[in-house]
Amino acid sequence: MISVNKSNVLTSNNFGINSFLLDEKELFLPFKKQKLVFENIENQTVENSANFEITNNLFVAKEAPEQKTLFITKSQTKPIYVSLDAKERSYIKLKVVCDENVEAKVVVTFGGDSFLKSELFFDINKNAKLEVILLNDGKNKNFCNIETKQDESGRLLLTVLDFCENISLYNVFSQNKKQKACFNLDFLYAKTKAEQIDINILAENYGKESKTKINVLGMLDGLAQKSFKGIIDFKRGAKQSVGEEKEFALMLSKGVKSKSLPVLLCGEEDVLGVHATSSGKLLDDAIFYITSRGISGVDAKKLLVKAKFNVILSRLFDEKIAKEVSEKIDRSIESGTN
Repeated sequence: MISVNKSNVLTSNNFGINSFLLDEKELFLPFKKQKLVFENIENQTVENSANFEITNNLFVAKEAPEQKTLFITKSQTKPIYVSLDAKERSYIKLKVVCDENVEAKVVVTFGGDSFLKSELFFDINKNAKLEVILLNDGKNKNFCNIETKQDESGRLLLTVLDFCENISLYNVFSQNKKQKACFNLDFLYAKTKAEQIDINILAENYGKESKTKINVLGMLDGLAQKSFKGIIDFKRGAKQSVGEEKEFALMLSKGVKSKSLPVLLCGEEDVLGVHATSSGKLLDDAIFYITSRGISGVDAKKLLVKAKFNVILSRLFDEKIAKEVSEKIDRSIESGTN
């Protein structure tokens, strides 16, 4: 067995947060290239990329990945779609470069029922704004590394939606490199039965007046397990910067396990850091009130869960994705109820 997705903060070991074990032999089986499909690209460039480094590699695959770089050089109003259906064990690398003063939206979707390892790098240049939705809704074992870099006044708004019906591991490493850089992460997941998710986030603020905001919401049912490690690090030079992280797990059954470790590290004065983590269940009084109006117990749960998740759902810029996610939440609740 091998332990994966460890946090680089020593205190995490004391809290028993690093307890994710997987079969080592399974990790090193051969992977195959799977084609990334790009849609709705207007005057942009997609190239076979040279190797680019991802900080938090989980393991090394035996075969070279499908590797692409998307250069966004002009603003466009319609989202760019990137999709992969992992029908076989797949390993992909995708780099998205957003040029100076450019605004764009990107939707990355993963599916399939095999083993998926993905490495995503987002490079946000000066005064650029990139909004990204990452949706994983397959039955594959999902290992995902995400690295981001924001330049002066560059903004990345990243939303990760995980409805993978298997094991999910995420490493997210963000750097606000220059003044007024901004990183915003919304993370929404649903795990039922014996599914597992591990979320490991490290966000570094280097630039003056930079901002990091992390909001993680999830639902656990059956025998599902979740591990969350969120670190915001104020580096020297990050005066007047703001860092905020919130994490909430909705626990719908007694068999679930939820572990959380929010951390603030500070090497600079005159900064504002806030962190909070909590877990809870649906209130019996609320369910009783709704069911007394002729609504079934399952539908009452759906209403209450989506009301809690609406803070993220309402910000999705793609209506089709928003509708699809709403339906997936419904199915997750129905699956956990059965």
